[in-house]
Amino acid sequence: MKKILIVEDNEQIAKLEQLSLSQAGFHVEVVKDGNKAQERIQRESFDLLILDVMIPGVTGFELALIARQSMGFKVRIMMVSGILNGNEHGSTSSSSRCDADAFLFKPFQMKDLVSKVKELLTE
Repeated sequence: MKKILIVEDNEQIAKLEQLSLSQAGFHVEVVKDGNKAQERIQRESFDLLILDVMIPGVTGFELALIARQSMGFKVRIMMVSGILNGNEHGSTSSSSRCDADAFLFKPFQMKDLVSKVKELLTE
């Protein structure tokens, strides 16, 4: 079973993501801030990280860079943001700088999240 870490400070969104991905057959864990996520990333292996860009502590972009340093390209990374839209505020360049595999913009449908996760984990 593929192991996913969701880093999301909005508890309601995190619960919906966790439920949707668990029902799709994934093992899903959730943390609410970047500092806790950094600890988990440095001591555990995950198949996919779903990182909200704007979280307390270490940001999603910083976590992506940390993950690449510790796990290389064995881990897939999806950035999620409700603040960055399309190419506004450099989201595309920021995403490529952290070597993210995908970027999903809030608000999104849970079916779109599940679809994108399945795509990333079967490539």
